[in-house]
Amino acid sequence: MTSRSPSDLCRVLRSRSRAIVDRWYDAVKGASLSLYSPAELRQLLAGLFERVVGLLVVEDPDLSEARAIGGSFVPLRLPAGAFGRVQAALIEELSVAIPSDLAAVLHPRVALLMHGLIAGFVERDRATLLDQQERIRDAHVRALRSAQRELLLKNAGIESSINAICFCNLEGKVTYVNSAFLDMWAYDSPDDVIGSDIGDFGQWDYRQRQVAEALDREDGWIGELVACRESGATFHVQVSASMIRDDTGRPVQVMTSFVDITERKRVEAALARRVSEMTFLNQIGDQIAALRAPEQVLHKTVHLVHEAFDYHQVGVLTVDPERNDLIVTAVAGEFEGHLPRDRRIPVGEGVTGWVAEHGQMLVVNDVRADSRYVMLTPKPVPTRSELAVPIMADGEVVAVLDVQSPCANAFEESDSIVMETLADQVSVAMENARLYAALQRELAQRREAEARLRRNVRRLETLRDLDQAILIAKSAEEVARAALRHLRRLVPCQRAAIDLIDFEADEVTVLAAMQTIGERKAGTGARFPLTQQRLLFEMLADRRSAYLKDIRQLPQSSPLIRTLRSEGLRSFVVASIAFRDQLLGLVSLGSEREAGFEPEHRPIVEEVADLLAIAIQQARLHDSVRRQGERLRDAMARLAEAEEAERRAVVRTLHDRVGQNLTALDLNLSTVQSELRDRNLADLCAKLGNALRVVEETNERIRGLMGDLRPPVLDDYGLLAALRWHADQFAEQTGIPVDVRGDHQAAGGLAAHVENAFFRIAQEALNNIAKHAEANRVSVDLLAQEAGVRLVISDDGVGFYPEQLGPERSSWGLLTMRERAESVGARFAVESCLGEGTRVIVEAPG
Repeated sequence: MTSRSPSDLCRVLRSRSRAIVDRWYDAVKGASLSLYSPAELRQLLAGLFERVVGLLVVEDPDLSEARAIGGSFVPLRLPAGAFGRVQAALIEELSVAIPSDLAAVLHPRVALLMHGLIAGFVERDRATLLDQQERIRDAHVRALRSAQRELLLKNAGIESSINAICFCNLEGKVTYVNSAFLDMWAYDSPDDVIGSDIGDFGQWDYRQRQVAEALDREDGWIGELVACRESGATFHVQVSASMIRDDTGRPVQVMTSFVDITERKRVEAALARRVSEMTFLNQIGDQIAALRAPEQVLHKTVHLVHEAFDYHQVGVLTVDPERNDLIVTAVAGEFEGHLPRDRRIPVGEGVTGWVAEHGQMLVVNDVRADSRYVMLTPKPVPTRSELAVPIMADGEVVAVLDVQSPCANAFEESDSIVMETLADQVSVAMENARLYAALQRELAQRREAEARLRRNVRRLETLRDLDQAILIAKSAEEVARAALRHLRRLVPCQRAAIDLIDFEADEVTVLAAMQTIGERKAGTGARFPLTQQRLLFEMLADRRSAYLKDIRQLPQSSPLIRTLRSEGLRSFVVASIAFRDQLLGLVSLGSEREAGFEPEHRPIVEEVADLLAIAIQQARLHDSVRRQGERLRDAMARLAEAEEAERRAVVRTLHDRVGQNLTALDLNLSTVQSELRDRNLADLCAKLGNALRVVEETNERIRGLMGDLRPPVLDDYGLLAALRWHADQFAEQTGIPVDVRGDHQAAGGLAAHVENAFFRIAQEALNNIAKHAEANRVSVDLLAQEAGVRLVISDDGVGFYPEQLGPERSSWGLLTMRERAESVGARFAVESCLGEGTRVIVEAPG
């Protein structure tokens, strides 16, 4: 998930500012326009939202600031419903189309903000109400005392007082009541009251003694009690009692004033309940926000609501969009043991179905008078009233929170507000749980993907190492051993083997095997008869590998299988080594456990088998080429030796026969020419002279041919002398000096045909230098080495790039030199660079 800065979150929040302020204004304008103008009210709400933004963008929001923001709504004189709409507007606008990474940061902060707003609003609202009550009480006391003083002066004013006033004697008997008293207690005439005990008009309990002591000590008492009418109806009054004394200061009567505070008590009770409900909402919000599964959120919610409010029944039904119905997910209360958890209700049917369809809260004060009510199952105590609230997510109903009571008209407006707020909290908690579950799935998928990636990287690295090991391997056995070492790094096993199959001999040969258990009876080099060809082809038919979870269950057996079973091996992964549809052998991994391999191991073994197929085939071809090369080199060496022997025989023949005959012919012709010259036969002598020149020229050509076939100096004085003789001729013909260096013993151990090859290569190299090198100097070095003899012909000419010398530009001289070297088993190389001359190197074993 990509992290974002607080500025990103601030920009998203401010983009919602106008929509939120508009919705706030619609929620509070009815209660607050009497205090502010529309413009002032919008400006005030915009300032409050700026404080909200400032709270949400910090990493650790301050709960006291959230409470202060909630308390700032109290001066607007908002009813609870309006404040609930303020919260709903904020939650809805901050839950729609928020990027997932920002939502993960924003949602817990919004939950904290909601907690603070509710707490701040309730605390300040309660403080304001108590302050007003105290001011009213103080004002009333002051007014009462002033009335008491006025009573002494103006008795007539008592009758017209709006407060119920009663005079009692010191024994507590009523002596006077005004009309307000009669109205408050529903009496027609003062005669119905005069003479009655004051204690008959209220639940004084212990207060009578308390009042008497206060009157005696302070001449007055103020308190509250529950008043009783003759009908038995009760109501709350605030009582002010004052002692009346005569001129001598002697107490004579008690004047008591009563103010009906029933409505105030109702408001205080409602406020106390509201505070309790808000406290509960804060507590339940904290508890369900920590849950990580939607089902846990719903189960916890219904039980907390049931425990806190003692509703007859609390349930949550979730929406199944595919089947378009509701399913009972969580239940608490009287109905918990009677309703099947998988009971379904079609959307649109019953109270909860109506709420799911319309997305609105529904209160049914008497289910017997509402056709939408559906009884799912008989209950121990019948339901009379029902309240259902939708739980929304992304503008869609995802669940319905339902509470039921056995009493008619059981739900007040405060219940609706609490349930709506609770539904919002449940929605946020479920969304948080869903996001958490999605995050956990994503993390699990990421961990799994990382594990797969690590396994793949390890496999690729191992296969790369295996490729390199195969490249440097010199035989099929080395290839097999390298493959098994690397394969065991990827797949844990107790045995790894590569078997070659010879179908002509009906035999299986273990090319390589590595085993950690048993006696290793099927080790490297072991041979077994191929008795299960049909079973083998059935296992590998249309597949590249086979997984044998338990070889004891094979329908047939063979000596190899029996041997492996006796070694304690139970399961195998077997892959075919095939090249061009030809089965060469098998790669097998064995485990001592049944089903000891994973599905992911098969493709690994198949990959190694594919590499082995190519490597083994290459090794076989390499061996074949190597053997053919050895045979070819032997043949070429024998051919060169035979050629050299033939040349020497030709030279001997030319020297012994043709040379001698030409010499004899020359002598005879010279004798005849002398005799003819003595006889003055000039013409005949001239013809004989021409004949002698032809004989001499033929003799020279034969000697040149003999030198070309094998220079006599090579036989007489060795290779180094022959190189110096030819270098002198080259320098005389081309004008390029040649420096020949070396030792006579350097080529002492070379065979005659190798000496001749070295000499001919030097000849060809010097010819190339004369044609192409434009050199000024040439050197020829004949050196003795530990491994043999080295001939190097170097020049300081123009040079060239050997790698750029393609087939179309190939030199016949270079090709001839290479062939001559290879024909005698020597290594031939050319080193050159443009502008830096050329070196021809020939190395032959001693």
